[in-house]
Amino acid sequence: ADRIASLRQTFGNVRPVDVTYPSLDDYVDKRRAEAAKPATIRYELVVFGRMFTLAIKAGMLTVKPLLPTVKVENARKGFFDADDFARVLKHLPEDLRPPVEFAYVTGWRIGEIRKLTWAKHLDMDGLAVRLEADEVKNEKGKSFPFHAHPNLARLIALQVERVHSLQVRLGRVIPWLFPRADGRAL
Repeated sequence: ADRIASLRQTFGNVRPVDVTYPSLDDYVDKRRAEAAKPATIRYELVVFGRMFTLAIKAGMLTVKPLLPTVKVENARKGFFDADDFARVLKHLPEDLRPPVEFAYVTGWRIGEIRKLTWAKHLDMDGLAVRLEADEVKNEKGKSFPFHAHPNLARLIALQVERVHSLQVRLGRVIPWLFPRADGRAL
């Protein structure tokens, strides 16, 4: 409800068929003048557009107005240097350090790292970790040659030992490249 308060204030008494691109453009200008962030304004417009889409599906409306485009420049800035990262890593639980270090080295998403298995994703002959196109957000497969990065090669070698010890201790096969301390997936 909080996210649509400004929309309700501006368009609450306006019939949906009377909402036009210029009125939405004026809304964007008004929100900017109120110091709303571009990402907030864009989100509000997306929500408003979704309301129109649902009304069309319900047979209450036949058209949806064109929505203004709000450019959002929120590229991430500031990265850990190696020393900062090493300090953070020391504070993580033992079983989370390897996948976080893998993410730091490769830049892969944590959701991609969670699904890595020994049998499907690790190529010990080619010395690479791979994801297929259907397993990544942008639908383009990716591969990272761990022999090209000394820390990653060390990390994979340590994971082989760690997971083997975990399998012996638990008495079962662990398919995950980066399991939790109890053998479950991250």
